[in-house]
This record gives sequence, C-alpha cells and structure tokens, in this order.
Amino acid sequence: MYEVSTLDWFDVPLVYSDHAILRAEERDMKIYSYLPVASELLKCKDDGSCTFKFIEGDMYIVIVVIKGGRVLTLYPAGYVVPKVKAKKVRRKKIIKGKVKEYRYEKYPFLEIQSEIYDYA
Repeated sequence: MYEVSTLDWFDVPLVYSDHAILRAEERDMKIYSYLPVASELLKCKDDGSCTFKFIEGDMYIVIVVIKGGRVLTLYPAGYVVPKVKAKKVRRKKIIKGKVKEYRYEKYPFLEIQSEIYDYA
C-alpha cells in the first residue's frame, strides 16, 4: 500500500499522461500543477492508484493519480448541491387561554383539518 493520506500528496507535482491531457481538453477542465488543498481521498488501490475528489466552482472533480504524481485521468463527477434544511412549520393556536402548537410534519392531517375549521 502506498501513501494513503491526502497530506502526503499536496507537495507532489502532478504530471499528466497523454490520455489525461486529452480528457481535460475535451471536458474543458483545468490542468492542476498540484493537488488542491481541499481534495478528499476517495480510495487507494494496492497497485498505487489513488482517487481524489474536490470541488471546483459548482462541480465535483475527480482525479486518478498513481505513485509519483502521474495523473491517469480526471473527470467531472456531478454538481454540488447545497444542503438546505427544511423549515419546520408549526402553527400556534390559542384555545381557552392555552397555547396549542401543531407540528404538521409529524401529523400532516392536522393541517387539512385546521383549514376546514378555519373555512367554516
């Protein structure tokens, strides 16, 4: 097993194979001199090839590197989707001086029921 930590690869200059250069030109991708600092090690095989993933703009980029910093290929691996937490919808209702709270994500039928009573 070769270097299995991402930190071991940051100071290794990348040398691109002919295949990697052609693929980068076809896919309109940058050619990196060094592995980006924010890259993540996905997997490392016994033959010494390691796969790294990092974010460039709004795309995930995957680079396959072998020992010595030789890049076999690089390709886009999809768009970055921002993580947005769903807002919890709660409705408060005052009944006989007490505040009653409804959680519609847990009991969705209450929303329909309250709309029917509000309409009437």
